[in-house]
Amino acid sequence: KDSTLRRDPFYSLKKTDAVLKGKIRDYTLFRKMLSRIRYSSDDFSQLNKNREAFRPYLASFGQPYYKETVQDELAQKEQSLYRTQKGQPAPAFTLLSDAGEKYTLSDFKGRVVYLDFWASWCGPCRAEVPAMKRLYEKYRDDERLAIIGIDVKDGKEAWLNALAKDTPLWLQLYDARGEADAAYNVVAIPKYILIDKNGHIADFHAPNPSDTERLNAAIDKLLNE
Repeated sequence: KDSTLRRDPFYSLKKTDAVLKGKIRDYTLFRKMLSRIRYSSDDFSQLNKNREAFRPYLASFGQPYYKETVQDELAQKEQSLYRTQKGQPAPAFTLLSDAGEKYTLSDFKGRVVYLDFWASWCGPCRAEVPAMKRLYEKYRDDERLAIIGIDVKDGKEAWLNALAKDTPLWLQLYDARGEADAAYNVVAIPKYILIDKNGHIADFHAPNPSDTERLNAAIDKLLNE
């Protein structure tokens, strides 16, 4: 029975509710709910499942602050998801490259943009580098496409060391203050996003570089629009 419960994405909340009591129970549930909103809500389906699962716990809180804060976080997450829906203007950013040059998203207006959110400590991110190099070689002479790596949730020295080891040839930017990370609601990495020539979100869940056939087809479609 317990192993079945553990497969439930809300097992931790249910276990906390069953084991803890009073203020400790409320505070622990509150912290767990905030964590789920921030790190397990990268689409409307997940967000709505969280909202429904939270409902009985919110109603039971003795501290109004907990309920109000969770509801505010849910509303803010909903707004961030709307900003990254297909057809919405891609959120702007201004970031520095490893060469210290400043870039904004508007610098790439009129081009298809493939964003790669990654970090030096992310094994799956760096496992995609060989496939990304093949992608870059395929399109390196096509000025209609910009491939941009954005390092998030990372230290600058670790980022630079990873670049020295992996030697990517496409543009690399460092999200020092979490600007792009927050604007694009990056819950987990690697995260890939396609932006069309008009600066609108084309695919918030774009294929990984290693999903070569699907990614090439998606890019070619946007290039020819």
